[in-house]
Amino acid sequence: MNSKVLKRQTILIIDDSEELLNVLEPALKKCGYDVVVKSAPQNVEAFVQKTKIDLMLLDVRLENVSGRFICKELKSNPRTAYFPIILISAFAQYASSYKECGADDFLEKPFNLDELISKVNFQLQANRRDKS
Repeated sequence: MNSKVLKRQTILIIDDSEELLNVLEPALKKCGYDVVVKSAPQNVEAFVQKTKIDLMLLDVRLENVSGRFICKELKSNPRTAYFPIILISAFAQYASSYKECGADDFLEKPFNLDELISKVNFQLQANRRDKS
């Protein structure tokens, strides 16, 4: 019998709100994802090069650095450009320009968990199709 075992997909969440991380991590784990959380973006490029990430949820406004800058850096490097990035922010003005930094989608805070999960599922499925 030849059965293919699907690897659980890993989502990296970078947000400086501990409250949000405490909501998102269990919600995404309940959906069957492996979840890694970081409250600060230090060494994120090195981290994603050594850890297989399938999708990143990235806050736009982080302490001392912009999530848009991080996104642009990751998407401009062929070694880290392979996974979708969904930017999240409480500032709606970023919604119209998220693609400028290479992000794949945008979600405005506060958001509904069902909407977040729908966007995550869509991006992961689209990324799988692009690779096949």
